[in-house]
Amino acid sequence: MAKRRARIALTVAAQLGFAIAGFTYYEYRHDIVRARARVATGSQIAQTPCGLSEYAAAGSGPPVLIVHGAGGGSTKAWHSRRRWPIAST
Repeated sequence: MAKRRARIALTVAAQLGFAIAGFTYYEYRHDIVRARARVATGSQIAQTPCGLSEYAAAGSGPPVLIVHGAGGGSTKAWHSRRRWPIAST
């Protein structure tokens, strides 16, 4: 009887684990699709002497060039466009 209960508990725990893993994977894929769509819009490619460079421009007025690095990625700079007109690389 105790073995049967243990087997049932293990089965329920495994099913719950698979359900949580499936839900987590679904949410992850959904977030990745949205993130790729967000960063895929508004950018252009420029040929430079050093190779291809992807950039995005927004706003009006004198341009400000922000090069991303350790302080965040290009999307962090892109979100700064609300404060300053920028060209983000």
